[in-house]
Amino acid sequence: MFHSPSNVTRASGPYVVASPTNDLATRCSLLGTWPARSESPCHNRRFRRTLSRALLLTGAIVGAIASRATATVFASGYVANQTSGLDATWPNPLAAVGAPSPMNGTDSPYPGILSPFNPNYEASDIVEIDTGGQLTLRFPNFVQVGGGSEIGVVSNVFLSDPTFTGTNANPASAYGSGALGGGSAEVLVSDDGVTWHSVGTHTFDRPANAFADAADPYQSAAGAVPADFGIPFTHPVSDFNGKGWTDTRALFGASGGGTWLDLASSGLSQVDYVQFRVPTGKLVIDSVAINNGAVGAAVPEPVGASIVLFATFALARGRRHA
Repeated sequence: MFHSPSNVTRASGPYVVASPTNDLATRCSLLGTWPARSESPCHNRRFRRTLSRALLLTGAIVGAIASRATATVFASGYVANQTSGLDATWPNPLAAVGAPSPMNGTDSPYPGILSPFNPNYEASDIVEIDTGGQLTLRFPNFVQVGGGSEIGVVSNVFLSDPTFTGTNANPASAYGSGALGGGSAEVLVSDDGVTWHSVGTHTFDRPANAFADAADPYQSAAGAVPADFGIPFTHPVSDFNGKGWTDTRALFGASGGGTWLDLASSGLSQVDYVQFRVPTGKLVIDSVAINNGAVGAAVPEPVGASIVLFATFALARGRRHA
């Protein structure tokens, strides 16, 4: 059964957002063995702002989301009968639909931008696949295979910042999905949702960056220049070695980052489904985008008694992050 979100706001259904108290507890819990995570409200940070200021940014945030959604094509829904084994804390597969939220913590006293040192962490923004689980997503357009780096996956990866100044360790270290180096999964693609073709096991270790003009990776105000998640990010983690914030941001250019996958080994000319199977450990998914240069024709909507159709991903994702 294919699902894309509809008629759901953050105030009801699967989009209930934790109260500030629960949100703080969730965020601290997410830190796990990484107490140096500098974006955490569990630590004293000079960049903290009040919730009231964050709420004043709502209009700007929604505008940025709408602008980016029209330029970049993201996964638009999930296949319920091919999705299982999701973590109880981050169990909502619709969190992987549409664009990443450019801001996190906006329902707490500690809002911040999505940056390489400050990933999304709320249950409305990410879904976690447990050992033995899988997540199957569908795109609204075909992904044209052959140009390389056809899809980009944003996880909850963040770079180690031992000085809390937006400066990478040397060598740089990436953490994500509760593990040093990020989570891994076998990735499969399909052009019909029935026959699957593996493109191998991949580790998702590249961070994301929502604003190309961010002055500080921990700032609470949205930037003016949204990054483009449809532009492949090509730098390995080692390229961040010892770099400060200005040089770190420069590595992204206009790209929103994430780990990019070449689908050529599938043997297909185009795909419209992607599946993540996690044999061991865990994998967090925030969003999956199509390379701007690989966006093909619109996929005909699935039909049949077993298919449940809803509104478009762009509207739903905008509501989710409004």
